[in-house]
Amino acid sequence: MAFIQRCFETDHQGVPVTASPQATENGAVTTKPIPGGPSLLSRLKRLARRDWLVSIVALGVFANGSLEVMTSLRTHRHAAERFAFALPFGLNEWNRTASVVLGFTLVFFSFHLLRRRKLAWWLGVSALALLTIVHIALRHHVYLAFGSTAMLALLVATRSRFTVNFEPRGILRGFELMVIMLAMAVLWGTVAFYLLDHRDFGREFGFGEALVRTLRQFVLIGNHDLVPLTRDARWFLRIQSILGVTAEVLALFSLFRPVAYRLGTAPQERRRAQASVTKYGRSTYDYFKVWPDKSLYFPTPDSFVGYRVHYGVAVSLGDPTGPPDELEEAIRGFVRYARDNGWVAAFLMPDDAAIYRRLGLWLVKIGEEASVNLERFGDSTSRNKYFRQVGRKMEEQGVEFGRHVPPHAESLVEEAEQLSAKWIKQARYREFGFVQGTLDRGYLEKTVLDVLRDKEGRLIAFVNEVPSYRPGEASFDMMRRLPEAHWATMDYLFLRTMLELKSEGYRTFNLGLAPFAGVGEDPESNLLEKTIKGVAPYAQRLVRSRGLTQYKKKFEPFWEDRYVVYEGGPLVLPQVALALTTVA
Repeated sequence: MAFIQRCFETDHQGVPVTASPQATENGAVTTKPIPGGPSLLSRLKRLARRDWLVSIVALGVFANGSLEVMTSLRTHRHAAERFAFALPFGLNEWNRTASVVLGFTLVFFSFHLLRRRKLAWWLGVSALALLTIVHIALRHHVYLAFGSTAMLALLVATRSRFTVNFEPRGILRGFELMVIMLAMAVLWGTVAFYLLDHRDFGREFGFGEALVRTLRQFVLIGNHDLVPLTRDARWFLRIQSILGVTAEVLALFSLFRPVAYRLGTAPQERRRAQASVTKYGRSTYDYFKVWPDKSLYFPTPDSFVGYRVHYGVAVSLGDPTGPPDELEEAIRGFVRYARDNGWVAAFLMPDDAAIYRRLGLWLVKIGEEASVNLERFGDSTSRNKYFRQVGRKMEEQGVEFGRHVPPHAESLVEEAEQLSAKWIKQARYREFGFVQGTLDRGYLEKTVLDVLRDKEGRLIAFVNEVPSYRPGEASFDMMRRLPEAHWATMDYLFLRTMLELKSEGYRTFNLGLAPFAGVGEDPESNLLEKTIKGVAPYAQRLVRSRGLTQYKKKFEPFWEDRYVVYEGGPLVLPQVALALTTVA
């Protein structure tokens, strides 16, 4: 994941990820163990109880599609008639090839009904109503009307359960694509029919007949009176059918794509979210949740979620922000909101993993977060042999520490921008945003800057502190240094920054995530986490995560597990991972 890759860069690139651990005097973590959570079987039972009517409807359509495919492929026409009473869509009237294709279409259709898509419901109701009217009005196989009527009644009765929205623009694009492809294919097929050699079918075709023959081939009715006499003629008929089916398949997938995500939030919504952060904020993440790169959703009147959507996954930055007693309701609300838009809900490193387990969501540990107990650091760690050596080395070189509180002089901000540009170019580092800020003059002007200058007064390193809404915690976002600066520069900058924060009354300092740290080491770790542990040593050679963990250990922090939480189970995990590579 790109967000983890960012954490692997030299020294520390990660945004402080918040939690609420309590450190003992020796720096150990005293957080409560996370309960095991429901099993896979219990999750499936819960899903079946919640959507059992939807499952029945989808299963009915699936059964009809499957039965049509089987009877078309494995039985003769007179045998298929015996199953006609079970086919409310009346597909037995079509030829075999069309029946097979439409049977597979119904199976495809049933999966979207199972996902509670409104478009699937509307199309199903329309088709069933039309078929019922046709069977009754024409008195042609009237008994088939009973099956279609029953299915229609069941769909109408369960209408409220189909809540997943559809994208009108996507439907229009799907139809446009279908029309363009069919028009091109029909034109090509018609011209080809018209230009066929007499020996291919033993006859020649006029332009009008060529058009009719092409359309019959595309809709899979076929041209059974035509006998291909050459290999090219057989290939010609086959490729025309393939072109028609391809256009139809592309149209189907275009119709059922998830609702397109569009970043856009009204100014009053952002003010409302900022007010919620001010009143209920409890983590470092809250500061970045109201940034313009995120959309806002309000699952309750006082709670909101800062999120972004990529590859059909709605990724929330941490927990919903709001009253603590509304947290569970807010999580449920965001999951429903994502589901109703055809998205997968995911939460990137939330604070209280136990709540998500209790709600039946899936968790994957991705590492551990480091936080420094400033009292212990000031009284003990900062005085050990290593930090004494770092301090002497920097003082010998004439390096000076400075702490600047806004408003800043314009010259300082310009120096910071220039230093950052040099560092990004040297480290080949790309700013991602979402879980951290991006370099911007307006942003730097609002944050505290801790800087180091060499004896010539040149700016050689800086970190910018960001507000943390966890009581007693300090945190930072960006850290930059000149590529040619001494290797101990950042250590000294953190040393002086933490001592300064301790003197101001802060209790902890968040050092951010150490990816892969502790993953798969717990006896209760799931199979995926154990697999990650197995491949981590190979990944660490590429991304230096082990070096990052060792770097943070020198500050003697305490650690807390960090997770990605998502809905949908292991089958959607690759989709979630792909979204995280983009969103963070």
